[in-house]
Amino acid sequence: MRVPHLVLLLPALLLASAHRAAAWPPGGVLLERPEPPGANGILGLGADGAGGTYTAWSERDTTGAYAFRIHRLNVLGDPPAGWTPAGVRALSAAGFIRAPLLVPDGAGGTYLAWTEFDSTAHVGHLAANGSLVPGWPASGLAVSSAGRQADLVATDDGAGGVLVAWRRVGSGLSPEILTQRFLADGTRAPSFPAFGRALTGFDYERGRFRVQLVRDAGRGFWVSFHTVTLDPLLAPSAYAVLHLDPSGLLTAGQPPNGLSLSLPETEIGTLSPPVPVALAPDGAGGAFAFTLGTNGNVRAFHVLSSTIEDPSWPEGGVTVASGAGWPSVHFWDGEENWPVASGDLSGGAWLGWRDAADFLLHASRVRIDGTIAPGWSSPLPIAGEMTVTLLGDPSGFYAASLAAVSCPHFDCYGPMSLVRVNLDGSLAPGWPEADPPNTPAPGIVLGYGGPEDGPRLVADGAGGVVAAWIQYPEFMAMRFTTAGQLAGVSPAADGITLRARFDRSAGVRVRYSTGAALGARIELFDVTGRRVAAVSVSTGSGEITLAGTRSLGAGVFLARITAEAATLTTKFVALR
Repeated sequence: MRVPHLVLLLPALLLASAHRAAAWPPGGVLLERPEPPGANGILGLGADGAGGTYTAWSERDTTGAYAFRIHRLNVLGDPPAGWTPAGVRALSAAGFIRAPLLVPDGAGGTYLAWTEFDSTAHVGHLAANGSLVPGWPASGLAVSSAGRQADLVATDDGAGGVLVAWRRVGSGLSPEILTQRFLADGTRAPSFPAFGRALTGFDYERGRFRVQLVRDAGRGFWVSFHTVTLDPLLAPSAYAVLHLDPSGLLTAGQPPNGLSLSLPETEIGTLSPPVPVALAPDGAGGAFAFTLGTNGNVRAFHVLSSTIEDPSWPEGGVTVASGAGWPSVHFWDGEENWPVASGDLSGGAWLGWRDAADFLLHASRVRIDGTIAPGWSSPLPIAGEMTVTLLGDPSGFYAASLAAVSCPHFDCYGPMSLVRVNLDGSLAPGWPEADPPNTPAPGIVLGYGGPEDGPRLVADGAGGVVAAWIQYPEFMAMRFTTAGQLAGVSPAADGITLRARFDRSAGVRVRYSTGAALGARIELFDVTGRRVAAVSVSTGSGEITLAGTRSLGAGVFLARITAEAATLTTKFVALR
């Protein structure tokens, strides 16, 4: 008897699904928290390199000991083989932890970088099965042996290790920006001392920085920072960028303390709190840098690999928006978190910022030739008021944000939302329009909370995105594609049902009922979110065979029925 080849893989494929009836249920996956440990700190999110994600937060047990609660979900929203819905408790810490940074290690595992007590920074390393990688201590490795660390940022080094950057602060210490690189086995990379390698050295006593770090695949790394000094006459504010070679060391020939961006003199001054210089690699060895001047202008710069400003661009950069205004709402740690940027993977970059005119987050697209992309000359309101996060690609971008709601005596934090915007600025099909005053910007409402609650985004490697957020007391995660939330943007209404199965002789057979809705649409997606079939049905119930699905390849698929505002999704496997 001939056995279909996928049958041999089916037990492993569906092992993790035993914990749930369907992938990515409406409303998201609840990340379990076993008792008695209690969640403490902020949610972190990172990719696992295989379409899935890691999430982590700190928790304190009944003895007062801190550690991380770490979950791993695959592309279907299930724990991979060897993982449980409760995740693992690992990487002990000495005290309260800010949001952990999760960085893929290239082998299915993850690095965690975190700061304890807002001062000391550490890096830990977990294997793909959740165990501690040999050579790494249970409390992680300290990134530096001197001073306190703040503004910690991290990225993979492209060779299985991790690179971190931070600003050093402390009594009697000159403020500097430093880096540290660890290899997969827990050793420091060559030329990186125990106290970290300084990228800058300033001759004034105090200052504040906002540091950013991005990897330019195969070409090294970009670092940016904005300094704010207490003596602007002797040492004015500076917006600067640095380039690191693929080993993480400073590229030769750079100006001391990096290349200062050439803002007009009227836009340079002491700004408090400092804002980041948002970075996005251009895919050709250079980078885009975005920032705000003191007059609120949003400016874009293009820096070449030698850290020289692109001579083909106007001096002073490109003005993306005039008089956008200085943001007045702060991020959860008291610092501004915009502008934000993401490469569009086709030689340009997406940019987001908060405009003081309407208090909404706006977006634009800048091309490598220094022009604004067609259709984006007037910045587009795309999200709520704060904590915007952008993830761009050649066909558009995802943006997550939070809208503030006015209360009688203070600001109440409101809906957290996610939206998908097309290349031309239009809203992607399947994503709700704005519904003032409940949702001032378009998109899917994930939950309600404050800036520290999220949402956070990570690409799934197939054109989709996973969002994670906190809806106290619950920690949630959900996967979306350009078509929206495959598990439904709202709970299914009464009477709506959907069942799907694969028949090799006919195709995908779907049994459905529309409830009270006047008709419905049935769609079929593969696990990357690509739609492979669709049909409209009339009111009532019945069974149909989706055209063109007889030759469907083996794998896992999702069927979705949308009836008016209600949506229901089911998962099935095609065998060959």
